[in-house]
Amino acid sequence: MAFEKLAIKIREHLFEKGAGKVGFADIRGVSQELEKKWSVAVSIAYPLDREVLKEIYEGPTKNYRDEYVRVNKVLAILGQNVCDLIQKTGYETHLVGPTTESWNKRTLSAEFPHKTAATRSGLGWIGKCALLVTREYGSAVRLCTIMTDAPLPVGKPVEQSFCGSCNQCRKVCPVSAPYGKEWSPSLSREDIIDIRACHDQAKAFSNARDLGHTICGICMVACPWTRAYINSDHV
Repeated sequence: MAFEKLAIKIREHLFEKGAGKVGFADIRGVSQELEKKWSVAVSIAYPLDREVLKEIYEGPTKNYRDEYVRVNKVLAILGQNVCDLIQKTGYETHLVGPTTESWNKRTLSAEFPHKTAATRSGLGWIGKCALLVTREYGSAVRLCTIMTDAPLPVGKPVEQSFCGSCNQCRKVCPVSAPYGKEWSPSLSREDIIDIRACHDQAKAFSNARDLGHTICGICMVACPWTRAYINSDHV
């Protein structure tokens, strides 16, 4: 019961601060190295501003860059707040921020994928563009993860895609990076998307538009789930 109350306290704090979705994932079995210390991950999804998203159908803008930076800063603070709440109960935590220095430039991968925690906690599924897709916001979220050894109650994992026959992300991608394959937990990111082509195009946008961050967003706003969020009055 004490851990259920802690989970409720975490949720309430995050929602009060603007988080869109919050989940708790069982991450045992993800890797032997992680399992030595961490058993649960808190996944935070923070929505991006709809008005800014309306600008990026042809590629990233400086307003989008600013929103990306703003939300990352908010998530870093919220992630630390969650760490503090858990540590006060005597358990340990490890914050994987929305951007991380533990990033492998060769594989273009991070120490622990935020999307693994998000799908395992029930927040959404992986789209054909390899982004997390949520029913409420589509892919228009940034993610943050907190790993802990606290035995918090966990959610039901999402283990199937709801993209169906939609291939909008592939159609709009300037380099056709998505392969058009529906995700399942058994697939790797490399089965779904040419991540090098995706990264190189985002880098080209960044250089051409003087953005200072490797970002794109074209596939994100093409997703029907994201468009529903952009065109809604969801708060």
